[in-house]
Amino acid sequence: MPHDRYLAPSVLAVVLASLAGTITPVARSAERSAPPAALNAVEALRAVNPGVGVYEHGGRITSVYGRAFSSGATAQASVDGFLARHAGVIGVPPGQLVPGTLAADGVSVREIYPNPDGSLKFTMTEYVQQVDGVPVFRSVVKFLTRNEAGNPLVLVRADLRPMDGFVPDAGTLNKPAIDNALRMAEMRLPSIRGGTFTVPEFVIWAGVDDETVAPRLALRFEATKGQPWEEGYAKWLVIADAATGATLWTENQIFHVDVNGRVQGQGTLGFKSAECNPEGTLPMPYARVTLGATTVFADAEGFFSIPNPGVTDVTVSTSPRGQFFRVYNPSVDAPTSSLTVTPPGPANFMLNADNTDQVRRAEVNAYYHSNLIRDLVVRVAPTFPTIPGQTSFRINVAVSGTCNAFYDGSSINFYNNGGGCANTAFSDVVHHEYGHHVVAVAGSGQGQYGEGTGDIMGVLLNDQPVLGFGFQNNCNAGIRSAANTIQYPCGDAIHFCGQLISGCVWDTRNAMVNAGVSDYRDILARLAINAVTLHTGTQITPQITIDWLTLDDNDANIGNGTPNYGYINAGFSAHNMAAPPLDLLDFTYPEGIPISLTPGQTTPLRVDVVGLAGTPQPGTGTVHYSIGGGAFSSAAMTHLGNNQYLASLPAASCLSTVRFYVSAQTTSGVTESDPDGGQASARSLPVAFTYDTPFNDNAETTNGWTATSSGATDGFWQRGIPAGDGTRGDPRTDADGSGACWLTGNRAGNSDIDGGTVTLTSRVMDATGPNPTISYWRWFTNHIPGVNNTRDDRFIVEISGNGGSSWVNLETVGPTTGEITGGWYYRTFSIPQAQATSSFRIRFIAEDIGTGSIVEAAVDGIRLATADCTPPAPCEADFNGDGFVDFFDLDAYIACFEGQGCPDGRNADFNGDGFIDFFDLDAYVDSFEAGCE
Repeated sequence: MPHDRYLAPSVLAVVLASLAGTITPVARSAERSAPPAALNAVEALRAVNPGVGVYEHGGRITSVYGRAFSSGATAQASVDGFLARHAGVIGVPPGQLVPGTLAADGVSVREIYPNPDGSLKFTMTEYVQQVDGVPVFRSVVKFLTRNEAGNPLVLVRADLRPMDGFVPDAGTLNKPAIDNALRMAEMRLPSIRGGTFTVPEFVIWAGVDDETVAPRLALRFEATKGQPWEEGYAKWLVIADAATGATLWTENQIFHVDVNGRVQGQGTLGFKSAECNPEGTLPMPYARVTLGATTVFADAEGFFSIPNPGVTDVTVSTSPRGQFFRVYNPSVDAPTSSLTVTPPGPANFMLNADNTDQVRRAEVNAYYHSNLIRDLVVRVAPTFPTIPGQTSFRINVAVSGTCNAFYDGSSINFYNNGGGCANTAFSDVVHHEYGHHVVAVAGSGQGQYGEGTGDIMGVLLNDQPVLGFGFQNNCNAGIRSAANTIQYPCGDAIHFCGQLISGCVWDTRNAMVNAGVSDYRDILARLAINAVTLHTGTQITPQITIDWLTLDDNDANIGNGTPNYGYINAGFSAHNMAAPPLDLLDFTYPEGIPISLTPGQTTPLRVDVVGLAGTPQPGTGTVHYSIGGGAFSSAAMTHLGNNQYLASLPAASCLSTVRFYVSAQTTSGVTESDPDGGQASARSLPVAFTYDTPFNDNAETTNGWTATSSGATDGFWQRGIPAGDGTRGDPRTDADGSGACWLTGNRAGNSDIDGGTVTLTSRVMDATGPNPTISYWRWFTNHIPGVNNTRDDRFIVEISGNGGSSWVNLETVGPTTGEITGGWYYRTFSIPQAQATSSFRIRFIAEDIGTGSIVEAAVDGIRLATADCTPPAPCEADFNGDGFVDFFDLDAYIACFEGQGCPDGRNADFNGDGFIDFFDLDAYVDSFEAGCE
């Protein structure tokens, strides 16, 4: 099985360097690494969002987490900002993502995870993957933003598939091999022969979980034979090749509580069933009660009040049927009980009063425990997909067979006793099967994850680890247990591997109990059930640990710990599902970080070290630096007390670059760095006497830009906040976060460039300063995979040194390769001497001159900068040379003038005429009053 990896910044830097051939590649057993483009995108994300972590699984980046890494005026704006700038991290262009969900209720934006005051802590926004309108099977990405100021994005969970230019074949779309697909499915699955099939739907098959296969157009359908209560009932999901009908993948839709064991004697495992425990009185929550044509539902304790206009005797009826569940045995409704009473009664029912028939007992048990687990789900996750509003969900008891129970997507089903087993309609067996329903409606796959989540439901309600005490008539044993030592990764049977996640939950529970956490059951339920909405696929991986931590977090940064980090990490680590390591220390810069350094002199830098999950060890602060690309050196920072430091950045020559990072140790001896990753992520500062930006435009004003076109009929350059939704290759947000940018055709829908070129030209700028550079963000789309694959248009950037009389090429994007499918990219270029004039201009040209195609372009954050190596003139008024002009300088000059001693290198002949007189005093006073720039 491929290994999964948390990619810390320093590790990722090693991976990138190995890809470039600069160091020895990292050894990886049989695991697949994410593609270089995704790793580069991660580095770009971390460059602007230090502290972000990623999780790699099956050769793809499948989780982004840690410190918040996007924000916006709304949750959607926060998500859009991430997709506009960093979609490369998840390996799919934004044009393939459309709002959607795999959840049963179809709601793609929902608030989740209630706070103690009843408000909801997060907004989850989901997208599904499509190519040319055809969905990619079970491909989804989920974004979790906190419901607070700035709507910080704190988690991305992605299960997306690389399409590598795949486009559904038009011929196959028009004439799919449906008959072959159905026939071959029956050949592959004998149990469904002669059954019924749902109408096949087109999907793109590219694998599931960590399986990656070349994408192909496929058909998705379900095959069913028989009814749930009949012997031999079968239900399968089938994926078939749309061109040939060949069966590509199948999944059993019936999820049993199978018994794991050995072929030995005596039997295995079983929880306290009717064969082990006596019966007592249970409420029938939300039971349906009828009086003539009037129907009401009881409350959670079974109490009801039904309207009646008279006082004569009436007949009131009820059964194991209620607002949320309806019990069958197995193909007809459970029997009705009736009472004749004189209003106001009471009409007190006791179903299964005789307690002599296992079917009647099973009806009551299944109904009661189904409501119990449903109530828990709704209490801790009131916005959970489907379940809060679902009514009359089907429960079948007395299903043909023994020693099993199952969920089939539309009902939960339980067997009578026999074959050495108890009647399976009891306690946590019911909880387990309903847990499969919880997983299904949230949009996740089943497999080991579904089995484990089903087991967790029993743990949450019963607060004990064993599933199914008494299942096989052994009242002292069960069929599975959350008290286990199963380790990730688990490649055994799904029921066995499901215990991996239930074990994590049970060990987290024990850590809380041992620490005296009084509300541990509520905390566990909130985390375990809400985490189901975030899960993708069928596997149990350490991404679930990240989901729990993100839900538990209270400050949009799981890197500094969460309220229950210690318990969660302890429980999940016991199963090789450890949490990402904490940020133990934080580093702040009270006086800021300079944007440049002065040549030839050291620069002081104030650094404060703050404890997060660790405690800083006083006196361990260190600054690490490199000059001009050389080796790194280290120097102790001066400790000012209370973990406050003064660092000294080194002197360097003009136009060189100083890279630096700082570090400190915790009291336990762990070294933490800022930026994360230390040397690999060190900050870079230019060295110049003057670092100037004569032109720095965030597109919030017109600022002298002109927009022209040649032959184009649409898609003209406009300035504004992006209005499109990104589905046609246009940006959803600007690049620099100010709000606005320049873009082509700023309106929703079909607004791309058509039939010519559009040009955006700057005003004249002065680039005569020393060592000028020009920088900008750019966006370009000339095709959308699966929608329009023509790649014959370009995005051209040109500069001029004569006000626009002539132009030279700075860069060309496209037409066939490069950054041509959208996304913001930042570029910096040195301006050649011939164009570095006072009449400098830049222009951006986007074209649609080939075959008709979708072409969109945008620019933002355009900056002209210069770096001056000419030392500034000395400040004569600073007579004592301390860097300030104040009365100490005036006192120093007067003392020098009166012959009481002068500062080194200075004398009282201030006007330089060879004499010391009152003309010198007047000259100094004039200079003192003028001050220095």
